Amino acid sequence: ADLPYGVAVGKHSKGWRVRLGRKFTGGNVIERYFPSLADAKSWIETETPRQKQIQAAGLSPAELSEAVAAFGQLRPLGVGLSTAVSSFIKSYIPPDRRKTFSQLAAEFMRDKRKKKKKLKGSTLKSYLGFYRRFSETFNKTPVSQIRVKDIDTWLDDHDFEGINYNNYLKHLRMVWDFALDRKYATENVVSEIEPATVLSKPVTILTPDQAGALLKAAKEDEGHPLLAYVALALFAGLRTRELQQLTWTNIHLDTARPVIEITAEQAKTRRRRIVPVQQNLLGWLVFARQAAPEPVIPYDPASN
Repeated sequence: ADLPYGVAVGKHSKGWRVRLGRKFTGGNVIERYFPSLADAKSWIETETPRQKQIQAAGLSPAELSEAVAAFGQLRPLGVGLSTAVSSFIKSYIPPDRRKTFSQLAAEFMRDKRKKKKKLKGSTLKSYLGFYRRFSETFNKTPVSQIRVKDIDTWLDDHDFEGINYNNYLKHLRMVWDFALDRKYATENVVSEIEPATVLSKPVTILTPDQAGALLKAAKEDEGHPLLAYVALALFAGLRTRELQQLTWTNIHLDTARPVIEITAEQAKTRRRRIVPVQQNLLGWLVFARQAAPEPVIPYDPASN
């Protein structure tokens, strides 16, 4: 009659059996066996306040057992349960937001095309080249599982240096920023990697004799395929990327004022501009001129 509600004690072949029912534990039934009635009652007196604490905390016996096991794993690390839980929640990615790197890169490229409808072909190929190479290693790896050391090791294995190393970092940083924005990742691990130190080299200025020797060599080369490139580089002041995209359609030599037209798609600033052809350039271009649709230099942007 003096037993707590939900607790039963009875004689058993093993001695005395104590049964803690669901109404007492708030969860699973617990049974224990004792050699004497006094031992059974002593255990009940010990267990009663413990069960009340469990019920007050809203924990089932299974949850309490799991918590005890977690404390045991964390104790050697000097980490508390609340700290561990907070860290897990911070880094947790729900199943519907988990993306492999190849899925992320494909979505990033679709977004780029959508937002920048006039994305240059060379820029597009550059993006695709970078991400295709990274995907060779991390194709099916979830983005949230790729760590700083993984990227560091990948960069080291490919022996990238200087500007090339920094270009890979830039492209990877962009795609991780995109992942953060879409909540596919909880941190940009690429931003923790230091860029390579690139020593700037002084610009070399050719003397008139050196420029003349370079033009002569280009002219005497069979078919002079690089003559126009050399002349334009020396006298037109065009960017390398602009030169690489020029065709003879852009060069107007038979007008009253010969000019070079840089289209918006070719220009780095995305603005069309007209570059006058000076007399010291005109003669070389007339000599090197090819059919209008032909590229000015035999260059394939995809190979860069």
